[in-house]
Amino acid sequence: MMSYRLIIIGSSCSGKTTLGANLGKQMGLKHIDLDDLHWLPNWQHVDMETLRQKISDEIEGVEGWVITGAYSQTWTLTMPKATHVVFVDLPLSIVLYRFFTRTFRRMIKKEECCNGNTESWKTIFAKDSLLLWILKNYTKKRPQFLALQRDNRYPHLKFIHLKSRKDVQNLTSML
Repeated sequence: MMSYRLIIIGSSCSGKTTLGANLGKQMGLKHIDLDDLHWLPNWQHVDMETLRQKISDEIEGVEGWVITGAYSQTWTLTMPKATHVVFVDLPLSIVLYRFFTRTFRRMIKKEECCNGNTESWKTIFAKDSLLLWILKNYTKKRPQFLALQRDNRYPHLKFIHLKSRKDVQNLTSML
């Protein structure tokens, strides 16, 4: 039986973490969410060297894993060890819908994310908000994925491009 080591990338709020958690349970893989490793309480973040060390510690000696997060600065560490790269490339309208529904649900229910952090009106409309991040970076993701596919450093990787909710639902049949 093949051992899977998947990296799921895509825009913020595209469903990477949910997909990765579900795949982890379904396939018996360790799920590693890079946002949980990157963000500290009070929305402080670790430096890249620390993040890379945390990732290395998480995957060391683990046969099968699924990493969720599009931290391209970590790819030189994770891509050589991965078997698949899954790009969740849903329309911007779906991404924004998910952003607003998830954010408002978290605010109303006071749900914590990323090491106890919470979302608020202040974080939604801050100059470094996730909403602005999505709007600024959404169109950069597809060219980044296509460049990664052409990168001759990773000829061993299988690339899967999910363009619809149906594609996401059928991912296991594509592996």
